Amino acid sequence: MAIPQPRSEARLATQVNQSIAMFLEGRNLFVRIGEDIRDWGDIMRNADGATIVNPAFDPDYCDLDRDNSFWSAIIDEVGTVVGCVASKQVTTDDFRDDISSCSLWLGRETDPNEAPMNLLLPSHVPHIAGRVAFHGGLWLHPNVRGMGLAHLIPRMARAAAERRFSADWHCGFVFGALGDAKVPVKAYGYSNCELAADGYFPVTKQREKLYLPWDSREEWAQASIDWMSASVRPRNQEFVDQVALR
Repeated sequence: MAIPQPRSEARLATQVNQSIAMFLEGRNLFVRIGEDIRDWGDIMRNADGATIVNPAFDPDYCDLDRDNSFWSAIIDEVGTVVGCVASKQVTTDDFRDDISSCSLWLGRETDPNEAPMNLLLPSHVPHIAGRVAFHGGLWLHPNVRGMGLAHLIPRMARAAAERRFSADWHCGFVFGALGDAKVPVKAYGYSNCELAADGYFPVTKQREKLYLPWDSREEWAQASIDWMSASVRPRNQEFVDQVALR
């Protein structure tokens, strides 16, 4: 069930996704919001180039249903998914605890005997708590890579999460090279990204560098307004091609 939300934020979220839909329709691509997170998992298990199904969005690990999770997709003219990402709501007193214990990913399968991860988040990272929209499992079909869809899908998901969850925060995680290059900020549209951990990661059972991108609700709103202003032509409201965006 969607949480009632201030009208201005709901309206902004609608505008973001309407504008994305307008851009995509000119390329015979369309927005789809999926209600059953298991459908996202089925796609990822058969997706070209996908190497893992993120357990954070797998009901076999985490308590997920239609009220606390969904997935966002771009489909082609015959209904084939060509790109997608998953989202869920985490209600928490301290998101750092969900990270360090790995319960964010492993849910019911979290090993109570596993030592918590040592987090490296700097002191300026805020206390993230309340309703956290967690996004991950971004995938693009090889045929559509390079079209700028990686700029669009994360923004679609955050806008949809605002409407559904009235999220206090938006967060994700990326591994090494993507975090080193600040891709969550430069491409996905987050306002912040910091190194969270560099060591053994129980989820993949190997050493990983993990970066945490995040936005507060206020940062999400301002970033969305700025992006809309930079990305929409004033006269005809058509989206500027993503290759022109920075």
